[in-house]
Amino acid sequence: MLYKNSQAIILYLICYCLFLDMPKVAGSTQFKPSKHDFYYNTDLMVGSLLLPLVETRHTLTIPDYVLRKRVERSKDDETIEPLLLNTPTSTAGINAIAEKIARPGREVKLLKYIQVEVKNSNSANSTQKMAQIPISPKVFNLIDPSQYGDLFSKVHSSLVLDGAKIKSEPILRSQLFKQLEHFLDKEELYKLKDEIKKGDQIPIDQFLLPEFAKKMVRKFILHRGPNCFHAALSFQNIKLPTYPMVNVKEEKGYHRVMINYDELWAILNRSFYEIDLETESLKYGDMIVLFEVPAHFTVTDPNAVIDYRWIRHTTTYLFNGYTFSKGSKSPNTPYAVRTLADEWETWSKYSKKLGAKIFRKTGVADQDKVPFDLQDWIL
Repeated sequence: MLYKNSQAIILYLICYCLFLDMPKVAGSTQFKPSKHDFYYNTDLMVGSLLLPLVETRHTLTIPDYVLRKRVERSKDDETIEPLLLNTPTSTAGINAIAEKIARPGREVKLLKYIQVEVKNSNSANSTQKMAQIPISPKVFNLIDPSQYGDLFSKVHSSLVLDGAKIKSEPILRSQLFKQLEHFLDKEELYKLKDEIKKGDQIPIDQFLLPEFAKKMVRKFILHRGPNCFHAALSFQNIKLPTYPMVNVKEEKGYHRVMINYDELWAILNRSFYEIDLETESLKYGDMIVLFEVPAHFTVTDPNAVIDYRWIRHTTTYLFNGYTFSKGSKSPNTPYAVRTLADEWETWSKYSKKLGAKIFRKTGVADQDKVPFDLQDWIL
């Protein structure tokens, strides 16, 4: 017995000493800024790849079947976001929204429902100009799904690579494949090479996006939770957000897959490094993190720290000034390719002082097996 107790004590001391010798990871609110400041505009955010592309802009709207599934299943699953209607509280506004989204012949019924709900809402007793009212399965039958979905429409840039032009530019082609090899597997790279050899027009959505982005681009989902942070990490590696040391916390009312901004900040500090755009250009797969920077912050302050709560949005850089992202944790936003300028303009509206930092992947994150499926929300 004494021998066994001695073994246990020795093992404990060894583990304790190893723990003391482990490198310490700074707390999320204690991250020291690098010597360069935030980027407060997109002037320096220039990519190293300028490909021969053709852009066509499409409007993405929530499909009818997604809306119906949300109506039917949200009552039994709190992670599925129910349908809500944001309506003006004015008489003219209510009339306009009812006329816009009602099925033919059901305008009067929908109008009466909206009027009653607005009257019963807190907004009716306040100076608020908008009210949010629920849409039950019964009310959904009064609504034209395509018109309702149009309320949440977003723009997606459909890009096509000119295979003939890039075929004739070996240096540019080599640079492209050098950046893509960190995100696409060998089979995907071979397929892209074959398309270029043919000199065909090559859809970016099909041939130049990694596994997760290719699967999700243009899509709307059901659940609350999968957000811009999750999308950015999944672009790096579809399994990365499922690692236990990355996805640490579970938030009530949201799908387990959601990444919180403190979790994002922790993995950025552990497995990414910051890029100085004064000395190098953006590359495919670089993560652009947007912050609302406090007015008092200055990088020259020796006591300055960056708080993860400043983070507002994260997007992934592709090339030619385009990015891949999801707009928010709400299923009302799709996964889409947008211009960096559009993303900056959007988030400038929600931030008094918008700043950006750029991060590039390095190292290997924790890869412990997850005991549950974190991809069951993908349709």
